[in-house]
Amino acid sequence: MKGRCGAGLPAALSPSLWAACSWDRGPLMGNPIGVELFLQRARSRFGDQYDYAAMVYKSYKTPIRIRCTTHPVKEISITPEKHLQTTGGCKYCLREKRIVNLERELNRASAERPAQLRPITAQD
Repeated sequence: MKGRCGAGLPAALSPSLWAACSWDRGPLMGNPIGVELFLQRARSRFGDQYDYAAMVYKSYKTPIRIRCTTHPVKEISITPEKHLQTTGGCKYCLREKRIVNLERELNRASAERPAQLRPITAQD
């Protein structure tokens, strides 16, 4: 939005939006997330699981290339936004996590099953 900040908005809303508005951005846009803030959030969430050395950061919504340190098979192309919102982007880590969760659920379900429905084994 060019021109006066809050122009075209109802008078009751405009004063509350003036503080969040600037001349080069329209009203209601959030603060941009810089590379330092992104790296701080990513490292606090994932620790050293991902390598950000080859990353070229342009914006929060522009894809970056990172590498999983556990599975350095190939680079991962993901937006910084999705990287922080999901499990990180490594399909191999995601597969391992799903297998662990499935095994835990199956073990819990078998422990809750009544004894009369359990199969007879050599130990019984």
